[in-house]
Amino acid sequence: AECVPKDVPTLGSAADRPTASVLPVSVDPCAIFREASCRSGQVATCDLYDGVAEEWLAAPPPMLEQAYMYDRYYDLYHRMEGQHSDRVFTQAMAPGTPEEVWSNTDFFQEYDGFGDGSGWTGTALHAAAARYQVTGTEADYERMLEQFSVMGFLYESNGIPGLLMRSHFAMLEEGAPPPIGHPGKAVS
Repeated sequence: AECVPKDVPTLGSAADRPTASVLPVSVDPCAIFREASCRSGQVATCDLYDGVAEEWLAAPPPMLEQAYMYDRYYDLYHRMEGQHSDRVFTQAMAPGTPEEVWSNTDFFQEYDGFGDGSGWTGTALHAAAARYQVTGTEADYERMLEQFSVMGFLYESNGIPGLLMRSHFAMLEEGAPPPIGHPGKAVS
């Protein structure tokens, strides 16, 4: 008896790659919102630019500002070697505590949340891809590639096809002292 092979679905991109940046050539893209850096000998602060109005946003829409602040906090404080992690403090931090206070290393105790770290690292990859899809900037493209590299490592490092490693800090040599902030170190 003859059998007819079933069609195998072909997966492709959910969206096309942006054809251009939303920024004019005169505006230098940056990846971390409100981060100051030295550019061409001048201090520049990463801010939001409206490509349609062709001006800097003095008062960005609250949800847009919140989304970029979330990315800022993730990039600066909730990534350890690229993998998502939770920041544990030495004391309680009330909502609304200024970043200058809670980001102070004097209040940092350890990183935690490694069991879910790979899942949230994947969520961060989705967010980085969505951000690049909207902006098309080189800075957001590089940010997305960096996150993709970390996510790929979580699949490739254990050598088992299709198995996601939940914490790449499990790859310490036998007998190595456990580093501070890397509890468990278990691949699961």
